[in-house]
Amino acid sequence: VIRHGVRAVSYSRSPGPEMIRKLKDAGVICMPTVGLPKHAIKAVELGADVVTVQGGEGGGHTGAVPTTLLIPQVVDAVGAKVPVVAAGGFKDGRGLVAALAWGADGIAMGTRFLMTAESPVPRSTLQRYVDCANPAEIIVSRAMDGLPQRMIMNELLGELERAGTLRKLWIALRNGMAFRKHTGASLPGLLRSAIAMSRDDDMSASQAIMSANAPMIIQKAMVEGEPSRGVLPSGQVAGVINDLPACAELIGAIVAEAEQRLAALARLAGPGDSGDRAFP
Repeated sequence: VIRHGVRAVSYSRSPGPEMIRKLKDAGVICMPTVGLPKHAIKAVELGADVVTVQGGEGGGHTGAVPTTLLIPQVVDAVGAKVPVVAAGGFKDGRGLVAALAWGADGIAMGTRFLMTAESPVPRSTLQRYVDCANPAEIIVSRAMDGLPQRMIMNELLGELERAGTLRKLWIALRNGMAFRKHTGASLPGLLRSAIAMSRDDDMSASQAIMSANAPMIIQKAMVEGEPSRGVLPSGQVAGVINDLPACAELIGAIVAEAEQRLAALARLAGPGDSGDRAFP
């Protein structure tokens, strides 16, 4: 990051105070993503410049608290110290205005930017996101590595969800061996690593193997364009998105809609309102 002059970094698990200090000394802005107020407080103590708060609607590893409840809590906890960015379920101007009303300074959109014309994700995989027209099909599953992750239900995730303990171990070993060209691991090596990880991190052997191979499993869908053989991390918002606009077009539309909604809210309050007029 420092060598290539990256301006800002985002992380979910803290890299530790020494690494954060090294980044900040190099002028890098640290923007951790958190899922609870206590994590936001700790992130600021460790030196975060901005805190991104992801509600349960967000994609990938996520928590259980909805965005509507979480954002105000974090704003109250750290909003006076650092900017707070809202994430989890945002795609348009209405969402931006809602986040501002909750006290956030802006919004972060992972899934919405993933589903754009400039997205590097192969079109075969993007089509699976576009075709997902039901937010209920974007589930939180622990089948991957034991931690809650929100993903679009597909062939691989369905197989993991249905599998018993031994079947999950077989699937994990099968995937581990399929990706051994990336890791260089042998079957005995995979098993030894799985046993060690399960002892240290309270994981099952299958979860340990799947966790170790998660980057390659995600890559299968998101880089190689085989959505049925990988996993599809996604926020629930993908279930109500059916287009792939250019980023400039998307941002322009969000700004225009936000301005329209703010103007409509101002009309509700009335000109010169002293603040004591009841809303209809």
